[in-house]
Parts: sequence; C-alpha cells; structure tokens
Amino acid sequence: MTLSRSSEPDRRSDWITGRAWLDALAIFAVVTACVFIAVNLGGHAQLSSIASVDTTPYAGSSIFGSWFRFDGRWYDIIATRGYYWAGPDLQSPVAYFPAYPMLLRVLHEVTGVSVRLLGSLVTIACGAGMSVLLLRWCRDRVDSTTARIALVTLLVYPYAYYFMGAVYADALFALAVIGAFVLLERDHPIWAGVLGALATATRPTGLAVVIGLVAVVLWKREVITRVAGRTVISLRNLRRGDFGVLLSIGGLIAYMTYLGARFDAPLAFEEVQKAPGWDQGVGPRTWFKITWLQQIKNLPGWTIGWIMLANLISAHSLKFKVRAEGSRLIAGIALIVIGLAMTYGVVVTGNMQTGVEYGNTLLNANQIWYLLLGVMCISGVASLVTALMAKSSSMLSRGVLIAISAILMGVLLYFLIGGEEAKLNLSAAQGSRVFDGSAAGFQPAV
Repeated sequence: MTLSRSSEPDRRSDWITGRAWLDALAIFAVVTACVFIAVNLGGHAQLSSIASVDTTPYAGSSIFGSWFRFDGRWYDIIATRGYYWAGPDLQSPVAYFPAYPMLLRVLHEVTGVSVRLLGSLVTIACGAGMSVLLLRWCRDRVDSTTARIALVTLLVYPYAYYFMGAVYADALFALAVIGAFVLLERDHPIWAGVLGALATATRPTGLAVVIGLVAVVLWKREVITRVAGRTVISLRNLRRGDFGVLLSIGGLIAYMTYLGARFDAPLAFEEVQKAPGWDQGVGPRTWFKITWLQQIKNLPGWTIGWIMLANLISAHSLKFKVRAEGSRLIAGIALIVIGLAMTYGVVVTGNMQTGVEYGNTLLNANQIWYLLLGVMCISGVASLVTALMAKSSSMLSRGVLIAISAILMGVLLYFLIGGEEAKLNLSAAQGSRVFDGSAAGFQPAV
C-alpha cells in the first residue's frame, strides 16, 4: 500500500535494470573531478596562507589537504577530543551538531585512518549518495533528460563543492534530507523519521525537515482539503505509522538533552553563536548574512560582483518562459530591468574600496539605508494587498503572502524601533580581519 496521492508511475524496475543510478554517479564524478582540480590549485594560492588553515601534514593531505580548513578544524576537534563549552563569550565546538563528527570518530576507531582524511572521504560518499537519491526523486516526476539537468544544476551551483570533499557536514545533511523524503513517498514514514532524525542531529536547519515531512504526510493522506469553499480537516485519514515522521525531531532533542545534562545549557549551540569572532547573534544582521556580504568585499570587487550577476541571470533564465501579455508583460519587463539595475548598483558599490560612505556612489550610506527601509515597507504592503485582493488564489498562497508581509513589516518595525543600534553598517567595506582565523570562525581549543 502506498501513500494515496502517489499517482506517478512506478519506475523502480526501470531504475534498476536501466542502471540509471550510474548516471548520477557519473555526473557526480565528472563534476567532482573538475572541482578537485580547482580546489587543489586554489589551495596553493594566496588563500592557503590564512590563519584558519592548518597545514600540518596527514595521510592523504597531498591530495585532500586543500579541503581541510575553516569549520573542518572544529569537526576534527569534536571527533578527536569531544565537546567543551566555556560560556557564550568564547568560541567552542558546541556550535556544531554531532552526527557528522561522531560518524568520523566511529570510523576512525574502526579503521585507524586520520579523521581529516575520513572527513573528505565521508563527504564524497555522502555527496555521491545524495546525487543518486536526487536523480531518483526527479525521475519519478520528469523525464530522464530533465532529471539529469536538475542534478547538474545542483552540482555546478557555487556552494555545491561542500558535497565534494570539504570536511563539512553538508553532504551528510543533504543525503539524510533527500533520503527521508524518498522513503516517505514510498510509504515508509518510520524510516523517513529515522533519517529525518539524522538530519536534525547534523545541522540546526534540520528542523525544517520535520515540518516538511509532516506537511507531506498531511497532503498525501488528504488530511486537509477544501470542500465547497471551506477547509476540512480529517485526522481519521492518518494511520498509526504516519506518526513515525515525528521521530525526525529526535536528533535535535537528543543533542539538546546532551548539552543540558553536561553543560546545563540545552541551547548552548545557539548561545555560542554570538561569541567574539563569530558575532552571529539572533537578529536581522545574522538572518540576512550582512557580515558575510561585508567580508566578501575583500575579494576583487568586479570579479565577485559580475560572478554574482551572471549567476543571477543564469538562474532566472533557466527554463524561462514568457506567459504574460499586454500591460502585465510590460510590468514584468520593467520589474526585471529594475532588478538588473539594482544588481548593477550592488556590483559597483561592492567594488568601492572605501565603502559607500566615502566612495564615489550615487547615494550615501543614509540614503541607501532609508531606501532599503522604503523598499521593505512597499514590499510588505504589496504582499498584504495582493493576498487580500487575490480572491481566486488558494488559501495556502494567500497565507504565504500574508506571512511574507508579516515578516517584512516585523523586520521593518525592528529597525525603526531599534534606532541607531539596529541600523545595519552599510558604510563598512574592507575589514582587516576578514580572513583572520578568528573572523573565519576558529579559535584554538583551550
């Protein structure tokens, strides 16, 4: 028995006999090989001398050494020495969830292989597994060519190199997330919950997986439907096994329980984010990655700017089709032109070595700040008005628009009430500590 809304054809036999999974491995291998060459070349360039890189040789470091840097050192500490916490004002490994480093520790105990080498090997294995599962998931919905394009698009995305050898937890997280949804769609909610628990024990964003798994169960079982213009909730459609998806929150609960028992601080992973050098406290500055945006200005301005612009245009051009006509088409084109102009402004401003306060920019820092608030206000009001006027739209669509409006207006209110303390530092451009070890997120263990 499968979940009730699974109307897609069963391609399991085609997947096995046609060995389509080999396509995923081949695509992953080709992209990974290219990225490996780039990373090893870059590892011997200027960035290789920054303080966050540990150049101590280890078995395999001649091949994989360029992948071990930044947060990889924290995972190495957790896997070899365990967790410690000295309060929210000092960087410590409790910021990093346990599934990935604990897996490295177990493999190290069994094989004796260096944790640093194992980190790269585990990442590659998980990246390959994630690619197979993603292509499988896509082939259930689209033709083979489109599925391959989807996988290639993911793997050539700039940050996809975290799946290809970096000693980071992202590949394990992606494998657990996609695997959970694949299992759920094959009517294995308990096993989906188990993989979901692995995801929530790997990264804090795993909490979104819990919500997603629950949402899929509710949709598949037709728990929430629209009948005669009103919403009907039928909890009786659920089966006992469906509650297995709630196991997915177990990873987060287990880690919080450990932190509470050992350090009397179940939310230590959140509290430590504001430690000096990380400076990632709760608030819009962290949510919108303002520190990161300021830090990348130390890279060649025009280079990074035009790369971002090219990425934006490519992303929006993929499978782009013109559907509007008349005034709606004109309005859409105008909106695209405005977006391109704003992106160009970001590129030019990002190239100013003295920042927007002292650089030769069209608007000064205060004008840009108030323009940002104005755009935020207009966007919030527009989202709310659209939700109220779009009578033919579904309740879900209108709810999303209302939620977006509430978020935008809430952030705007935070900025207005907070005054100068809440104001983002738009004048900062070149930080002397951008690639210092502490700014990069590493302090030696104590």
